[in-house]
Amino acid sequence: MDGADYKAASSIFNNSRNFLTNNICILLEIKLYLRQKQHRIRPLKSNLMKKIIPILMLCLLALTACNDYPIHSYDTMAPEPPAPRICSSDYEILRVLRGALHLEDSYRWCESDEILPDTWQSVRFVKDEVSGRYKVISLVINRDHDVQIPWRIADLTHLEYFYITMNGGSKATIPDEFFDIPLLRTLEVKGDVSFNIKLLAKLQLLKKLTIRDTQFGPDMLSPIGELYCLERLEVNGNKNLIGKIPFDLPGLQSGRITWADFSDNNLTDVDWRFLENPVEMPLMHRNPIDSEKLPEGIRTDKIYQFMEHLMNTPIYTRWQCGEFND
Repeated sequence: MDGADYKAASSIFNNSRNFLTNNICILLEIKLYLRQKQHRIRPLKSNLMKKIIPILMLCLLALTACNDYPIHSYDTMAPEPPAPRICSSDYEILRVLRGALHLEDSYRWCESDEILPDTWQSVRFVKDEVSGRYKVISLVINRDHDVQIPWRIADLTHLEYFYITMNGGSKATIPDEFFDIPLLRTLEVKGDVSFNIKLLAKLQLLKKLTIRDTQFGPDMLSPIGELYCLERLEVNGNKNLIGKIPFDLPGLQSGRITWADFSDNNLTDVDWRFLENPVEMPLMHRNPIDSEKLPEGIRTDKIYQFMEHLMNTPIYTRWQCGEFND
């Protein structure tokens, strides 16, 4: 019920209450008049009272119902709380992104700075306790045509989670300024996305990194090793990633990276020192890893655990066929 309907209903109920109250007063006056004239119109009083009593009972019931459900004035209703609003600087950046990435066709990004239901798809906000407005904390970009991420994305100072996926061979470019975002904790890059891979090392708060189906090769490993807060690493489907994962890659040897997955790349070798490392080695499934023979001194009980991380590789197939048995 909107405001106009509620106000109309209130008026009807209040008018009905006044009507019933007035009629009860009239009936009481009739009863008093009959009592005063009792000796003159006794037969009339008897018949009239038979009709008055039921009417009085109905009126009392109606009044009771009205009192049980009081109708408040429309003017006294509490107003609806205002919609949350986006910080003006973040809102301007979102407008820039909306135009640069051509998001009008599939993203429900609002034309105002209000955060309304079913708007601002793929964006999450966090309240800024100082201004009382909301800042962008998470941003998801999923496109099927070439895009250029504008440099102003670096001004989203509260951004902690950034996900970009390029489909169908479309390409995207992330500007250098992006790596100046101070609070970024999760970065997920999928598809043909290009950026200066060396700048990864600037994201010192990064805890989760995903690089999947990109054109990056072994040069990505050095800056990854400089991410000293990294806990989860997924590097999958990068066909230019060849050679082997170095045993001394920081984070892998120390155990700081609790999950590392290098599956579906183009790795052709493996660092056998992982066998003697007490920390779990990374997954390297479905890589063309092969070897003429295992290094001497490798214990058989270690081989089984090691091979579990090399499933669906040539060396794993040879091991299953018994080539490396003592």
